[in-house]
Amino acid sequence: MIRSVRPWTESDFPAVRAVLQRSWEAAYGSFIPTDDLRGYLDENYSVDELRRIAHDPEVTGFVGLRDSDVVAVMRLRDHRAEDRTYVSSIYVVPEEQRTGWGRRLMSVAARLAAAAGRHELWLGVMTQNVPALAWYRRHGFIAEREEPFRMRGTAVLHLIGHLPVDHFLGPAASSYGDQR
Repeated sequence: MIRSVRPWTESDFPAVRAVLQRSWEAAYGSFIPTDDLRGYLDENYSVDELRRIAHDPEVTGFVGLRDSDVVAVMRLRDHRAEDRTYVSSIYVVPEEQRTGWGRRLMSVAARLAAAAGRHELWLGVMTQNVPALAWYRRHGFIAEREEPFRMRGTAVLHLIGHLPVDHFLGPAASSYGDQR
């Protein structure tokens, strides 16, 4: 099995949507109604909207591939005005979770942030997404503030904070390309 990470292309967008839908249903399905999840996906991640997002000069999207199948997605925002790198989204299909994809993708984000002279990766995580919040905390997540996050009619408490870039750099960090 070959695992790799590469920038997304427009031909990946249907698979990106599928990863988002499957991941959201698994992670959020117990506290966000299915209609709100699917409606939010359709409103904010249609192929046309993904195309618009991809043309934003501050955004870079990546896909994680197991062989040739898209199994993970990450979107970064290089917010120059704030001098911050945001991990806007990072999702892995349920059967590939706990196999190193999170660290692999965050290593890519950390290298890009470090190249821009940044020492932190900023992100938000829903407090009810207990496994993700625990993972981020194990990797040094520091919450700076709480905000509601809305998926259509449902509002969920969202922690906004940062992780140290250095945590994801070094000998254990993954690189682009093939990995067995």
